[in-house]
Amino acid sequence: MTVSIISNQAATAARSALQSASEGSRIAINKVSSGQRVFSAEEDAAAIAIGAGLRMTTAGLQTASLNARSGVSMLQLADGAMSQLGDALTRMQSLAVQAASSQYSAAARATIDAEFQQIKAEVSRIVNDTEFNGTNLLAGGPLNTAIEPSSLSSKGISVFEYEETLITSDTSHRIEYDASTETMTLFRTEGATTTSQSIDLTLLVDDVAGAGENMIENENLYVNFNTVGLVLTLDNGFDRNTSFGMGAVVTTTAGDVTSTAASRAVDENISEAAMQALAALGTLNTTTGLHPVTLETDGANINVAGITGLRTAQYAVEEAATAATDGVSITAFDGGVVTGTATYRYSYDSSTEIMTLNEIDGGVVATQTVDVGALIDAAVTTAGTNLTGTQEVEVDFSTLGVTLTLDNSFVRGTDIAQAIITETIAGDVTVGTETLAFDTTNITPAAINALNSLGAAAVDLVNGTLDVTMSTDGANVTIAGIAGLKYSLNGGGVGLAGAATGNLTLGGPANTVDIYINDGGSDVQIATLTLTNVATTGATDRVIEMDFTKGMFAQTLAAPGVVSADGANSSNLALGTRTKNLVEFYINDGTSNVHLSTLDLANLSTVGATDQVLSMELSTGMFGQDYDPDNGQTYLTYMVGTGNDRDEDLIRVGINALNLEALGLTNLNVTTEANSNSSISVLADAISVLNTARAGIGAAQSRLELAASNLASALENNEIARSTLLDADTAKEITELTRQQLLMEASTSMLAQANSQPETLLRLLQ
Repeated sequence: MTVSIISNQAATAARSALQSASEGSRIAINKVSSGQRVFSAEEDAAAIAIGAGLRMTTAGLQTASLNARSGVSMLQLADGAMSQLGDALTRMQSLAVQAASSQYSAAARATIDAEFQQIKAEVSRIVNDTEFNGTNLLAGGPLNTAIEPSSLSSKGISVFEYEETLITSDTSHRIEYDASTETMTLFRTEGATTTSQSIDLTLLVDDVAGAGENMIENENLYVNFNTVGLVLTLDNGFDRNTSFGMGAVVTTTAGDVTSTAASRAVDENISEAAMQALAALGTLNTTTGLHPVTLETDGANINVAGITGLRTAQYAVEEAATAATDGVSITAFDGGVVTGTATYRYSYDSSTEIMTLNEIDGGVVATQTVDVGALIDAAVTTAGTNLTGTQEVEVDFSTLGVTLTLDNSFVRGTDIAQAIITETIAGDVTVGTETLAFDTTNITPAAINALNSLGAAAVDLVNGTLDVTMSTDGANVTIAGIAGLKYSLNGGGVGLAGAATGNLTLGGPANTVDIYINDGGSDVQIATLTLTNVATTGATDRVIEMDFTKGMFAQTLAAPGVVSADGANSSNLALGTRTKNLVEFYINDGTSNVHLSTLDLANLSTVGATDQVLSMELSTGMFGQDYDPDNGQTYLTYMVGTGNDRDEDLIRVGINALNLEALGLTNLNVTTEANSNSSISVLADAISVLNTARAGIGAAQSRLELAASNLASALENNEIARSTLLDADTAKEITELTRQQLLMEASTSMLAQANSQPETLLRLLQ
């Protein structure tokens, strides 16, 4: 090695060794002082990850062990009370045996019965006062017996747990699932009151199955609808990509009946009694929830075949004509919103792409607007373009109960307005301005129907236009008569049907022509035509073409029919392309007819005599809960695991009710020899019930004690595993600390000697 006064390589090496020994000493001191082997993930990432999980498991197991031991104590309290009940029942039986002997008089038996009744009262007191932390152990709870007219298991759903405080004796439930939003909604109905709760399952299912995946075998998801009072279990039978609920007609067999069919949702307020009646229907497929409905036809008429156990009522919606060239058609009326008769008109503003629907029956009753631009953009490939081919968009005016459909004839850039002059056909008559306005105060469905009945010779029912001829003889101008319509000129009297107006005032004054139609009962003013600066330069007539009925339509809802007898056919349904038949289904719950659902049959017709069968979703996702408050059990649940698998970690203990009703002691007495003999038998049965309940308590205690022992073993082994991964070996670390300290001393000594070498070199230079 070169001897140099510039670089002291020996000192550098000694210093490096000293730093290494110092770091080793520091680490050893940390491990010895803390007892930990690993301080950060960079030292041992796997040990940190596994150890953290073991630490959490240990904490959970410690709490679970406490739960198990506390559960044993809780059940011991119940067992002690049962022991006292056994003594009381034994004494009551002795008294009953005593009173059954003929040597006792009525007065003596009354004395015996006094003690008998006091002991019976004590039985009731013990049962009602045996509590643990506010939970009554012996009074019992309601029995829960599920009534499931459709099997939830076919959807991969089961009921895991009921919250008894939220479930009563007349409770029914139904489930709906929307796959587009992955939202499940649970409805609970009690009488006429319905409570609902919706939960987004996306993240919950993702957490169990993986993003976008369905669960596989042995994977389960618990969904807690705490507002409704149910915990549901979803298993690998649940398909997150398939919606279900009640309301759609899902299958149609071939036949000569043609229609557009759809069933509205089952009523939410169906009672538990109705659920039981529904479950008892032999024709209902309780696995799928589907029910076959046959449309019977003889080639000319159609009715719904009777179904044993169900009753029907029907009515029809008749749709009036409306414009077709603007690409708008009426799809459906909601019978739950639309009642009686009503008239509507729609308009469209291309600048905002807002479509407006007005209900105008004796004036504007209601108005609703919908942004159809957003709806069309969602249906087309390129935003801002028109619908093409078979593309359609449904516009749901839910407030008014009307659904319109837009097809490829609808032009987004063209306004749709009512009561405007669309074209004038040239002639010798000149007009300064022409306007047309509907009279929305008086227009009625009957008036619209009367307009439709005028026929194509008067009104173009496809385009919604009316041609008005302005006749002239070169000096005067009149409006020619139109069969079925009446005029009133400038506020004068109403003329005869088909008669022309009188002479219009020529020049600057405005002429008002009120247009009337007879709706079968009276003359109804439907519009006003205003003309200013009318003049004529010759005898050639002129034609004004007006948008007269465009955008306007009416519907007539027939009165609902009487609910039929059980299993009776419906009467003949109304045929035709402008009619919707609504068939209501009812079931009798033993007290009254309960509405189940509505079947919509639109554009109904027949081409032969072959029947057609529809399969409606009548009860999918619907189930009930029945309770008997006298003989139920008190359910106690003990979490004896970490809770990662509720089925395995939860011990559920049921304690049979031991109140007077459950034991059969309510009206028991020993005032007569006959009553005493009867009481002996009843008390024997009561003691048997008590012994059965006590045996169940003992078995549950044994199970909890075994669970506690297993938890203790699991805790010990879990702690050993955690210690192996994370705890420091103190003996080893002390040895390492001693070694590093010796190395530090040696390095310090060598560094001192190395630092003295330059002084030696300086002496050589002297």
